[in-house]
Amino acid sequence: MLPSDPYRLQLHFLVDPREVLPLAKLYQPVLNMIDQDLHIFNVIANTDDETVNQSFCQPKPVSRMPSVAMMIFLSEEGPLGYERVQTAKRRFEKSPWRFHHSEHVGQGKINLYPYNSSDYFYTSEELPLWAVRMVHCGKESLRIVLFTSEESWADMLEFYKLIIGYEPDMTRDDFCMFTIHSREHYNVQFALKKLKGETLPRPLQSVKLQFKVPDVGSLVPLFPNVCKPISDNLWETKDHDGNVITIDVVGKHHAKSSTPTESAMMTSRARSSSRSSRSSRGSVNSDKSVQSFTSVTSSSLSSSVTSEKSLSLSDVISVTTPEIEDRPPALPPRVPLKKPPVDPPCVPERPKQSLVGLKGFYV
Repeated sequence: MLPSDPYRLQLHFLVDPREVLPLAKLYQPVLNMIDQDLHIFNVIANTDDETVNQSFCQPKPVSRMPSVAMMIFLSEEGPLGYERVQTAKRRFEKSPWRFHHSEHVGQGKINLYPYNSSDYFYTSEELPLWAVRMVHCGKESLRIVLFTSEESWADMLEFYKLIIGYEPDMTRDDFCMFTIHSREHYNVQFALKKLKGETLPRPLQSVKLQFKVPDVGSLVPLFPNVCKPISDNLWETKDHDGNVITIDVVGKHHAKSSTPTESAMMTSRARSSSRSSRSSRGSVNSDKSVQSFTSVTSSSLSSSVTSEKSLSLSDVISVTTPEIEDRPPALPPRVPLKKPPVDPPCVPERPKQSLVGLKGFYV
């Protein structure tokens, strides 16, 4: 389980490059009602034309609802207690916001706060729904809701428990909620909501949910669909209803995926580099040994022979290594040639003189 992180869950919105900045300016003020420093979504320019409006090409025999919704729960404020909620709803009444649907109170129940009904608004068919509710006690909340089909409800619950890493804080027959991050005055929540009857969720092609996990190796075999790497630490898969899920591996040691061909190339490069380093060291040692043998005396000759014996011993030991065929052969020692001794030149002996012959010599 990861420590509390406000960005453990993020939403990526893939839109036309011309709509990136306008959409960010449209969504961020709604989040600012809770925290101006909370940036839980990223608006990204979509360059893949194949994923745009694919759902409009498919037949729709039954009613389908966008699978993702963003709900803002604001605390009571002002003399009437609902000024903040009304202010937020007035924002949704302006273009380009449009009304989608409203959740009505069940039969036999009385709605004590008619101004606090769950009215959902949207800006595009492929972007999430938005709603504002009022909380009467406790913290404010930003809740990301994922609508789930009745058929896959149990599987979806186990799938997201596996990704998030712990049990939900609240569980009912048709609803469960996880607290992703907690601050002093608000919580970031992720919830699953089961749709009833024949209503099915419609996966949004322009929305990706991204979760941070410490390790993905133990999760991949348990996923219902293929999980493929898209970068060094990002993996992508789909849940049981077809929603695109991105896994962000934030562990200290996560193995980089590589194919067998890439592994073989890395091994080959490592071996070639080791061979080049050994050959360069062998050439340097050879040059040094040649210089030392040309200038040694007879006493240093015996030490060079001893070092040569130790070199031969290391060569014998290295025979057991698998790359002995790459080692250059050892050069034999160069012994200086011995010159024959040279006799000193003969000097003629000087004649001896007697004292009688030394004239003018006084003792």
